[in-house]
Amino acid sequence: MKKILTLALSLFLCQGTLAKPYQPFNQDNILITQKDGSKAVDFGALDTAVAKLRRHASGYPLQFDNETEKAQAKQDVIILSKMVNYLRSEVVKDNKALQQHLMLLEARVAVMAYNFDYAQARDSADKLYETLITQTDDPKLKAEYGAFLASSTRTKKAEKFMKSALKAGEKSTLYGLAMLSLTQNNRKQAISYLKDYIDYAPNDTNAKQFLKALEDDKVVIKTDKINLDTK
Repeated sequence: MKKILTLALSLFLCQGTLAKPYQPFNQDNILITQKDGSKAVDFGALDTAVAKLRRHASGYPLQFDNETEKAQAKQDVIILSKMVNYLRSEVVKDNKALQQHLMLLEARVAVMAYNFDYAQARDSADKLYETLITQTDDPKLKAEYGAFLASSTRTKKAEKFMKSALKAGEKSTLYGLAMLSLTQNNRKQAISYLKDYIDYAPNDTNAKQFLKALEDDKVVIKTDKINLDTK
């Protein structure tokens, strides 16, 4: 069973809205049949398909309006996973830049597969992200991977990657570090991280409301029903 790190924010985070309807992708828009019968790949359409699915399935709980949409998306995750893996391993294997881009897409799809409870998806995402980070040392990737580690309750490892990203100047990870501080019952540090994050992203109204809730002591942290992996 998936162990979900839950922060029950009594003031505002519980005021969610339904996601926009999920729009399934069309494989024919990605793998295009040419007039001569050969196949061409529209990488822009592939990026769009992954991005649209991520709006609904990049985090947990999943954001779908109904079970029909959710079931379709669950199938699409597997189709995209196989497609991206094939393109990366067979079609662009001699193009390093495209290889790395497809590896990132594959990692993101693996995260979504994990959120749909597909077996081995967590390990696949780990391997892909860590390979990419070794190759690129990209702080944005470290922040993104840290967020996935946190969502899968591997808090110590998440903190390591987030702090590495922050040290390299990736301030978007300050929000994630604030959340991690809360799971450690360090409200003072969480407030400090949030204030720094708002300096970086002054138009993020959710972060401002969250900060006010923390300062007004209206945030309830529930970790009694989960097991936190300290690795």
